[in-house]
Amino acid sequence: MLSLIVREIRDNNVYFGACCVLSAIMVVAMSLMAIYGFMGQEIAVVYVCGGLLFTVIGALGVAQMYGDRTNRISTLLSTQAVTRTRILVARILAGVLILVVSVVPVLIASLFLFKSQFPPLQFYAGVVWDISIVLILMGLACHAVGLLTGWTSSKARLIASFPCLLLLLASLVVIKGFDSSAMLLLALFIAATWTRIWHTFTSASL
Repeated sequence: MLSLIVREIRDNNVYFGACCVLSAIMVVAMSLMAIYGFMGQEIAVVYVCGGLLFTVIGALGVAQMYGDRTNRISTLLSTQAVTRTRILVARILAGVLILVVSVVPVLIASLFLFKSQFPPLQFYAGVVWDISIVLILMGLACHAVGLLTGWTSSKARLIASFPCLLLLLASLVVIKGFDSSAMLLLALFIAATWTRIWHTFTSASL
């Protein structure tokens, strides 16, 4: 399993690198806001980089599956006593890894920013926790969308479906906010998408 995850990282190092760069920019912007206070430019940078970060995480899923579909990577690996279920799990774990490496530092930086700019009320701890859970689930959902839409041989279908599903996820967070209902809907979406991916991926002909 570890070798499969390393392969996924090596084959998609551009996406990992882009996520790390975007994460670093957001951490620097939040650090500046913690020192000098909230400023319009830094806030805009965080929002733009945040949107790009989740888009790149989704694009990673697309690259993992679309590259497989066109180059028949899983077919080759299946001849080496590796099941498609293990290949899919490795791709999901690679998505989790990129989420941990890029999103968690931003959440930690936002926690320090929150503490530096607002009074230490117990209410804020719950808010930060809720936002963190929703953002992590959002990252997993974006990657799942990429995996789902990437398993196609039609570029037109890919171009049409991937942005629409990302906008749907963004709309969900905008409408529901960062409360428990958003967490539940995102968790159900992730579970349903992973199930659909597993069924489609494992049942495809070699």
